[in-house]
Amino acid sequence: MSTETLDALVRTLWQAHLGLSLGLVAVALLRRPVRRLAGAQEAYALWLLPLLCLAGALMPDAGLPRLALDPVIWSGAVSALPSTPLATAGPSVWLLAWGLGAAGLLLVQTLRHRRFVKGLPVDAGRCLRTPRGSSPGLLGVWRPRLLLPMDFEERFSAQEQQWIRAHETLHARRQDNAVRLLAALLQAGAWFNPLLWWAVPALRHDQELACDATLLRSRPEQWRGYARALLKSDVQFAVPIAASAWQPTHPLKERIDMLKTAASLSLWRRRAGRLTVCALAVLAAGAVQALRAEQATPAAKGGGQGKAPLTASAICPTMVRPDVPVVNLLGTFKFKATYEVDAQGHPVNVRVSDGEPAFQNAIRQAISQYRCKARPGSVEVEQHFEFRID
Repeated sequence: MSTETLDALVRTLWQAHLGLSLGLVAVALLRRPVRRLAGAQEAYALWLLPLLCLAGALMPDAGLPRLALDPVIWSGAVSALPSTPLATAGPSVWLLAWGLGAAGLLLVQTLRHRRFVKGLPVDAGRCLRTPRGSSPGLLGVWRPRLLLPMDFEERFSAQEQQWIRAHETLHARRQDNAVRLLAALLQAGAWFNPLLWWAVPALRHDQELACDATLLRSRPEQWRGYARALLKSDVQFAVPIAASAWQPTHPLKERIDMLKTAASLSLWRRRAGRLTVCALAVLAAGAVQALRAEQATPAAKGGGQGKAPLTASAICPTMVRPDVPVVNLLGTFKFKATYEVDAQGHPVNVRVSDGEPAFQNAIRQAISQYRCKARPGSVEVEQHFEFRID
């Protein structure tokens, strides 16, 4: 794989990560206010925002036209200097580190899931039976199965058993375990981001509250009996990623408080919450597009579809070659610079790919001295630089 392809892949992954992070920050700020005002179900819908922001970060850039200039090659002899390795890590090193971290986390989650399932007996109703004292739950994505403790019939009354089965059935109908699996994959893909480590348990929390609120919406007067069933569950019961539990590890007091809130929540507040979530989704997708730094795509070169390709002489007739300082490095070093030429012909927003800082500074200084022609609107310029020192 060429260096340019690796650079493009790293840039794409980084843009997706930034979009996902922006969506998670929005969820962290809004989930509690939305839950108080509109209910748990509407707060759970906020978790669509990170996916929309991620998709928005990967959408093609529909902004400025792009101009590709001829590469600049600078050669020099530095025979008096000893050869030293390049001090900065290339894209292949970052991709390797990212891949190893993601694979390691996925392996840990897979082993945990297999260890949890191994040896669980199956009853006549094809439900998996867990040790006495544990919590009921739902395991699996494509063919989910109930998890029932050995003392399920003894510990819970007939009414409580109905509540539990209805709760887990709702999880299965809404594909909540599939959502948790997707969250685990995103966590593995961004294992270095603390926002993802907060998001996975927070998502489980909001799933349970939304499921409670949905069940009690038709029978709000029964919230006390529902709460008593929760009190009989094991708070320390842990399940793997692709599973839900009747009592997860979030605070029980908050869950019971939400039961009372769900029982009294008016219809207009829920509808207002849904409208708010829809508006936030539109704003999030637009904000990510507006804040994107760049996304270099071949289709964007040449000024856009239906326009004649721009040439170097048409936009920047006078370009200064970089004044490269003496560095203790030997070899060939390639960089890509992108910048915008505004309507007055001034290069602005100069961005240079990662590498030796001395070369980066020389490129930025040279571009700042370019003399470009004024033209209606702005144009985005892409230019490659290559330095050969031997």
